[in-house]
Amino acid sequence: MENTNTTKAQITEESHQLRQTPTKVTAKRMRSSPGEQQTINTMNIQDMKAMFAELLDDKMKNLATKTDIEDIKDKLVENANQIQSLKEENAKLREEMQQIKESKEVDSRRISHLENQSKRKNIVIRGLACDANQRTFDRVTQLCNEVLNIPSPLPIASVRKLSEYDGKVNVVVELDTANSVEKLLSKSKNLKGSQITLERDLDAGKLLHKKLMLILKQKILTVSKVHRVSVRNEKLRIGDYWLRWNNKNELVCNDQKGEMVLKILYKELATKIDINYVNLLKILEKK
Repeated sequence: MENTNTTKAQITEESHQLRQTPTKVTAKRMRSSPGEQQTINTMNIQDMKAMFAELLDDKMKNLATKTDIEDIKDKLVENANQIQSLKEENAKLREEMQQIKESKEVDSRRISHLENQSKRKNIVIRGLACDANQRTFDRVTQLCNEVLNIPSPLPIASVRKLSEYDGKVNVVVELDTANSVEKLLSKSKNLKGSQITLERDLDAGKLLHKKLMLILKQKILTVSKVHRVSVRNEKLRIGDYWLRWNNKNELVCNDQKGEMVLKILYKELATKIDINYVNLLKILEKK
């Protein structure tokens, strides 16, 4: 107990002594004067301002100015005007191309009509046997007199050879009138059993249609032979139905579609008969 009181008294006395003894403070002298330090601080601020200004300039240089925006607007307007001008020019060109197309179609029909008119008096004889020493004209005359029973004087204006093969010729015979063609064709039954055929002199379009009909005939007979199939000029006959190609290259029978006629004639087998114009044309091109 006594020791504890002694210790407290000592602490109290030491504390009192510390209060009475002045504290010694040592201040470190600055290496530079206040003026110099202010100059350094001022320079640092200026450098910082310059640095920020440089950064701002660097960031702002890629941004569009008002002048740039106005220039862009002007270019957009100019481009829009050019696009509109091109659209109008294209529309005009399309219109001109359509007119040219229509004009070509009219010309094509006119040429086809003139060609048909010029061929109305012609007839084609195929597979006519002809000796090397016999004139083609004389052989045609002989055929008309002896086989077709056409009395003299014969209505033959001219004879033109188309092709020759294995001692036979294909010829175009020009008659005096279109009626003479009909009379001569009516006698074609006299040629039954021979390899000679008579047919009209068709224009290029109708001749193409005839060739396609011959291919179609072969396809039909491959599928079924229940109906008699024949080709006369550019038309295909199946039973009592006559089929032709219309101006859209579609197979039709009067106002009825060709595929409907085939369904009537061949039932479910009709699906096996390809009547597509383009597909038939590809087959023809391969021959």
